Amino acid sequence: MRRTARVAASLVLVVGACGGDDDDVVVLADGMAVVDAWARPTPTGARDAAVYVTVENRNAPADRLIGASSARCMVMAPHLTVIDDDIASMSQADAEADLLALLPGGRVEMNPNDLHFMCLGLTTPLVLGDRFDIVLQFHAHDPVTVPVEVADR
Repeated sequence: MRRTARVAASLVLVVGACGGDDDDVVVLADGMAVVDAWARPTPTGARDAAVYVTVENRNAPADRLIGASSARCMVMAPHLTVIDDDIASMSQADAEADLLALLPGGRVEMNPNDLHFMCLGLTTPLVLGDRFDIVLQFHAHDPVTVPVEVADR
């Protein structure tokens, strides 16, 4: 009974373009909205890739995005790219950092050369037009499964 209630509570609704303010929404789940999830195609031989998501807390209690997982990666972790004097460096983002906080009405937006998930140990290359799932993990909210589009942006 408890598992059934949890599954029902974490029901994910995939929304297509239906007009209104939610045209770009990909996934809604209990007050959290993932409005964009994408990755670039990987070059031949690449073992790692960056995955970008935008998560909005539309009406859920304050929470924090703490990680992700996917069958396409051995490990996924939030990373931050910093550019200083035209030199880029990347480090794992602290899951306790404010940049991963999702206050009511707030958002976490991941972009190239900024915050992103590193998909380490790709199981297969990311090819233009592919779609694959990742599971976003939160401190308090149930995990949310999100389709990722491989796009040339």
